[in-house]
Amino acid sequence: MGAVCIASLLAVPSLTVLGSLSQPSSDVWVHLWRTQLLELIANTLAIAVWARTSESLWSAAAPALAIVAAGLLPVLLAIRLSTRRP
Repeated sequence: MGAVCIASLLAVPSLTVLGSLSQPSSDVWVHLWRTQLLELIANTLAIAVWARTSESLWSAAAPALAIVAAGLLPVLLAIRLSTRRP
């Protein structure tokens, strides 16, 4: 049950951001990418990994790294899309 709660807490913000990529408001996205969004995503993932490893749940290390990798994919995709010039 705890894993499901953590997964949903991590998924909701990411899904919201990905869903709003289809209706971008250029000024808002530029500001978010430059100031807030990457730091918030990194902090969320880092806290999830730290919480599992601080309890010495080394069996959770591989899933935690998978969470980090899964979280980085949309970030890298969004960065790549935001650097393209029309």
